[in-house]
Amino acid sequence: MGTINQDANTPGRPRRFVGPAAGEAGLARSVPADQDEIRPLRAEIGEWLEGIGADDAARDGVVLCVWEALTNAVEHGSLAGDKVDLSLTASRDGSLVAEVGDQGRLLERKPEPHRGHGMVLMRSLMNDVELGNDDLGTTVHMRMLPKTTDVA
Repeated sequence: MGTINQDANTPGRPRRFVGPAAGEAGLARSVPADQDEIRPLRAEIGEWLEGIGADDAARDGVVLCVWEALTNAVEHGSLAGDKVDLSLTASRDGSLVAEVGDQGRLLERKPEPHRGHGMVLMRSLMNDVELGNDDLGTTVHMRMLPKTTDVA
């Protein structure tokens, strides 16, 4: 998932994401772990993806998966006062990489029959999904590869 870097916007706070390399577009945010705080990110992510030229299917899939990961970070991995980190990168190879991290403890919630399908959803829409947990918290790393066209 990359090396741990220091987030220049939050002194003393470790960051798990490498972020974009030279020549790559990126978006990074760190916000309080609260539904009201993450809500504006959904539109911002969509606008950023549109700005880099992502097609509608890629934009919709990435927005949905990142939103699911952000919501999970708030609900399952965060306590009051924690932060949720987001990193999006448009790689030079055309892939989109999304990382969502919390300071979390993988908090268990009471199972509900209509919930609990977030990881299945992410794995169905993204090409790669990894879930990691360490002393810094939990990170979801997702990657969508560029579409290829079949040549007959």
